[in-house]
Amino acid sequence: THLIVKITDGAKDCDSKEIKTTEAYLISMKDLTESGLARTGSTFGALVVPFKWHLQGNRDVSASSTLGAYLGYRFETANRIGYTLTPIGFMGASNISVPTTSDGEAKDQNLFGFSWGVGLIGTFKGSFQAGVVLGWDHVSKSAGYQYNGKPWLAFEIGFNFLQ
Repeated sequence: THLIVKITDGAKDCDSKEIKTTEAYLISMKDLTESGLARTGSTFGALVVPFKWHLQGNRDVSASSTLGAYLGYRFETANRIGYTLTPIGFMGASNISVPTTSDGEAKDQNLFGFSWGVGLIGTFKGSFQAGVVLGWDHVSKSAGYQYNGKPWLAFEIGFNFLQ
Protein backbone atom coordinates (compact mmCIF):
# COMPACT_ATOMS: atom_id res chain seq x y z
CA THR A 1 0.00 0.00 0.00
CA HIS A 2 3.04 2.28 0.29
CA LEU A 3 6.33 2.91 -1.46
CA ILE A 4 9.51 3.74 0.44
CA VAL A 5 11.70 6.26 -1.39
CA LYS A 6 15.19 7.41 -0.53
CA ILE A 7 16.84 10.21 -2.50
CA THR A 8 20.54 9.45 -2.82
CA ASP A 9 21.84 12.18 -5.10
CA GLY A 10 20.75 15.46 -6.61
CA ALA A 11 18.16 16.33 -3.95
CA LYS A 12 16.57 19.76 -4.46
CA ASP A 13 14.04 21.80 -2.59
CA CYS A 14 10.45 20.90 -3.45
CA ASP A 15 7.56 23.18 -2.45
CA SER A 16 9.86 24.97 -0.01
CA LYS A 17 10.56 21.70 1.84
CA GLU A 18 14.09 20.44 2.17
CA ILE A 19 14.61 16.89 0.87
CA LYS A 20 17.17 15.12 3.01
CA THR A 21 19.40 12.48 1.44
CA THR A 22 19.86 10.76 4.79
CA GLU A 23 16.16 9.93 5.27
CA ALA A 24 13.64 7.63 3.61
CA TYR A 25 10.15 8.86 2.73
CA LEU A 26 6.91 6.85 2.78
CA ILE A 27 4.54 7.57 -0.13
CA SER A 28 1.07 6.04 -0.35
CA MET A 29 0.15 4.27 -3.59
CA LYS A 30 -2.89 6.57 -3.86
CA ASP A 31 -0.65 9.66 -3.79
CA LEU A 32 1.74 8.06 -6.26
CA THR A 33 -1.07 7.18 -8.69
CA GLU A 34 -2.66 10.63 -8.45
CA SER A 35 0.69 12.39 -8.95
CA GLY A 36 0.93 11.24 -12.57
CA LEU A 37 4.48 10.09 -11.94
CA ALA A 38 5.87 8.72 -15.19
CA ARG A 39 7.62 5.38 -15.36
CA THR A 40 9.31 6.21 -18.64
CA GLY A 41 12.18 4.00 -19.66
CA SER A 42 13.31 0.72 -21.15
CA THR A 43 10.94 -2.23 -21.03
CA PHE A 44 10.69 -5.79 -22.32
CA GLY A 45 8.18 -8.60 -22.55
CA ALA A 46 6.74 -11.50 -24.52
CA LEU A 47 4.89 -11.00 -27.78
CA VAL A 48 2.45 -13.41 -29.43
CA VAL A 49 1.23 -12.80 -32.98
CA PRO A 50 -1.43 -15.38 -33.95
CA PHE A 51 -2.45 -13.95 -37.36
CA LYS A 52 -0.63 -11.97 -40.04
CA TRP A 53 -1.87 -9.88 -42.94
CA HIS A 54 0.70 -10.12 -45.72
CA LEU A 55 1.31 -6.78 -47.46
CA GLN A 56 2.65 -8.20 -50.74
CA GLY A 57 1.69 -11.01 -53.09
CA ASN A 58 -1.87 -12.27 -52.61
CA ARG A 59 -2.31 -10.10 -49.47
CA ASP A 60 -3.62 -13.09 -47.55
CA VAL A 61 -4.33 -13.32 -43.86
CA SER A 62 -2.55 -16.36 -42.47
CA ALA A 63 -2.59 -18.16 -39.14
CA SER A 64 1.18 -18.50 -39.00
CA SER A 65 1.95 -17.66 -35.39
CA THR A 66 5.03 -16.03 -33.88
CA LEU A 67 6.17 -16.23 -30.28
CA GLY A 68 9.04 -14.00 -29.27
CA ALA A 69 10.44 -11.29 -27.08
CA TYR A 70 10.36 -7.53 -27.45
CA LEU A 71 12.45 -4.64 -26.22
CA GLY A 72 11.04 -1.16 -26.12
CA TYR A 73 11.02 2.27 -24.59
CA ARG A 74 7.94 3.21 -22.58
CA PHE A 75 6.58 6.76 -22.83
CA GLU A 76 4.06 7.88 -20.22
CA THR A 77 3.47 11.40 -21.43
CA ALA A 78 -0.29 10.67 -21.56
CA ASN A 79 -0.40 8.81 -18.23
CA ARG A 80 -2.84 11.33 -16.70
CA ILE A 81 -5.51 10.29 -19.24
CA GLY A 82 -4.78 6.60 -18.75
CA TYR A 83 -2.48 5.30 -21.48
CA THR A 84 1.17 4.83 -22.37
CA LEU A 85 2.92 4.20 -25.69
CA THR A 86 5.84 1.84 -26.24
CA PRO A 87 7.69 1.57 -29.56
CA ILE A 88 9.24 -1.90 -29.73
CA GLY A 89 11.57 -4.12 -31.69
CA PHE A 90 10.95 -7.88 -31.55
CA MET A 91 12.23 -11.24 -32.72
CA GLY A 92 10.98 -14.77 -32.27
CA ALA A 93 10.22 -18.22 -33.60
CA SER A 94 7.42 -18.81 -36.08
CA ASN A 95 5.25 -21.74 -37.09
CA ILE A 96 4.59 -21.19 -40.78
CA SER A 97 2.13 -23.27 -42.80
CA VAL A 98 3.12 -23.71 -46.47
CA PRO A 99 0.70 -25.37 -48.93
CA THR A 100 2.26 -28.28 -50.86
CA THR A 101 1.02 -30.94 -53.25
CA SER A 102 2.07 -34.54 -52.95
CA ASP A 103 0.71 -37.23 -55.29
CA GLY A 104 -1.92 -34.77 -56.52
CA GLU A 105 -3.16 -34.16 -52.96
CA ALA A 106 -2.99 -30.67 -51.43
CA LYS A 107 -1.48 -30.58 -47.94
CA ASP A 108 -0.03 -28.01 -45.60
CA GLN A 109 3.54 -28.36 -44.43
CA ASN A 110 4.41 -26.69 -41.11
CA LEU A 111 7.84 -25.07 -41.10
CA PHE A 112 9.96 -23.52 -38.39
CA GLY A 113 10.84 -19.92 -39.18
CA PHE A 114 12.33 -16.80 -37.70
CA SER A 115 10.42 -13.50 -37.46
CA TRP A 116 11.54 -10.00 -36.58
CA GLY A 117 10.07 -6.53 -36.78
CA VAL A 118 8.95 -3.33 -35.09
CA GLY A 119 5.73 -2.15 -33.50
CA LEU A 120 3.85 0.23 -31.25
CA ILE A 121 2.02 -1.01 -28.15
CA GLY A 122 -0.40 1.08 -26.15
CA THR A 123 -1.18 0.23 -22.53
CA PHE A 124 -4.55 1.45 -21.29
CA LYS A 125 -5.45 1.92 -17.62
CA GLY A 126 -2.22 0.21 -16.59
CA SER A 127 -2.97 -3.32 -17.79
CA PHE A 128 -4.84 -3.74 -21.10
CA GLN A 129 -2.55 -3.68 -24.14
CA ALA A 130 -3.28 -3.19 -27.83
CA GLY A 131 -0.91 -2.44 -30.65
CA VAL A 132 0.22 -2.99 -34.18
CA VAL A 133 3.37 -4.76 -35.37
CA LEU A 134 5.14 -4.87 -38.74
CA GLY A 135 7.31 -7.91 -39.31
CA TRP A 136 9.08 -10.24 -41.69
CA ASP A 137 9.24 -14.07 -41.70
CA HIS A 138 12.23 -16.05 -42.85
CA VAL A 139 12.37 -19.77 -43.68
CA SER A 140 14.64 -21.83 -45.89
CA LYS A 141 14.58 -20.62 -49.51
CA SER A 142 14.00 -24.19 -50.66
CA ALA A 143 10.67 -24.31 -48.75
CA GLY A 144 8.81 -22.38 -51.44
CA TYR A 145 7.15 -20.00 -48.99
CA GLN A 146 5.70 -17.17 -51.08
CA TYR A 147 6.02 -14.59 -48.28
CA ASN A 148 9.61 -15.37 -47.32
CA GLY A 149 11.25 -12.05 -46.40
CA LYS A 150 8.14 -10.03 -47.27
CA PRO A 151 6.40 -7.70 -44.80
CA TRP A 152 3.28 -8.49 -42.80
CA LEU A 153 1.11 -6.48 -40.44
CA ALA A 154 -0.61 -7.76 -37.29
CA PHE A 155 -2.59 -6.49 -34.35
CA GLU A 156 -1.57 -7.34 -30.82
CA ILE A 157 -3.78 -7.42 -27.76
CA GLY A 158 -2.89 -8.50 -24.28
CA PHE A 159 -3.23 -8.00 -20.58
CA ASN A 160 -0.37 -7.29 -18.19
CA PHE A 161 -0.99 -9.55 -15.19
CA LEU A 162 2.11 -8.34 -13.35
CA GLN A 163 1.15 -4.67 -12.96
